[in-house]
Amino acid sequence: MAPLLLAGFGLLFVVVVVRTQGIDVVPDTVGLGLYAVAMWRLAGRARFFTLAAGLAAVAAVLALVDFVPGPIPDWLETTLAIAFNALVGLAITAGALGCRAAARDAGDVIARQFSVVSGLAATGLACFLLGWLLHPVAGQTVTGVLALGTLVTLVAMAWYLVLLVICSPRDWARPPAARPTR
Repeated sequence: MAPLLLAGFGLLFVVVVVRTQGIDVVPDTVGLGLYAVAMWRLAGRARFFTLAAGLAAVAAVLALVDFVPGPIPDWLETTLAIAFNALVGLAITAGALGCRAAARDAGDVIARQFSVVSGLAATGLACFLLGWLLHPVAGQTVTGVLALGTLVTLVAMAWYLVLLVICSPRDWARPPAARPTR
């Protein structure tokens, strides 16, 4: 499967939550694992792909906390949720920057759209982090900041998913050719 299609399926698994008896049918760990593998396959094209793969892999491990038996202290659950969401946002931003770099190097004009997606993803992440930082002090007044972060992130992810599908057959979106061994 083309790396960008694999990345798109991975992100789709993270976005779509289907629960049965309180358990997500396709856990975020699976989706983030697919995204990490896809980004790793493209690592020779741009450094940002390596960063995206690493961030997604760490987020995939953090997503396993859903399977921890027994109660988790509230402070730890909140900390892990913030870390998880930050890592996912950073992985999306890095992946979009990797696509931008690879497309730009190939002379593809779609690189600009990946720039916008990375900016939107970073803005959504900044809104979330600002909301989480201000929540203990401002309480309900940060709802607008968190809502803005949610909206911007959803737009960024939807746009990114469409771009991943559209760009998957392009030459720059294929893994770099393996070097012959001597």
